[in-house]
Amino acid sequence: MLCQTLYHIIHLIFTLTTQYDVYTEFPSLQGYTDVYIRNKDGSLNICEGLIELKYLSKKDSSKAKIEKAKNEAKEQLKNYMKDERLQANKNLRKYVVVFVGFEEFYVEEVEK
Repeated sequence: MLCQTLYHIIHLIFTLTTQYDVYTEFPSLQGYTDVYIRNKDGSLNICEGLIELKYLSKKDSSKAKIEKAKNEAKEQLKNYMKDERLQANKNLRKYVVVFVGFEEFYVEEVEK
C-alpha cells in the first residue's frame, strides 16, 4: 500500500512538469521496474532515473533484513539494465529506496 501510494505521488510530481514521462511498472527484459523517469522528447534535462522500492514492516526491520532488501533491489536494477532501451541512456541514475514501516526509509544511489 505504501509503495503504491508512493508511485502515485512520484507520478503526480513529475507529470506536473513538461520535462518528464513517468512510468510505473515499466517492462524491461528482466521484469518490471518500479519507477522509470524518462525525459520527454525535447526536454532540456540530462538525467533520467530508475527507482526500485522495497517495503519492510517495522517488526522486520533488523539491519540484516534492511541490507537484504537493499541487495535484492540492487540485483533487480542490475537485471533491468540488461534491456537495451535502458542501456542506451548514459545518464541514467539508479536508486534503491527501502521503507521500514511509516517512520524510516533508506535511499541509496546505485553506481554503474
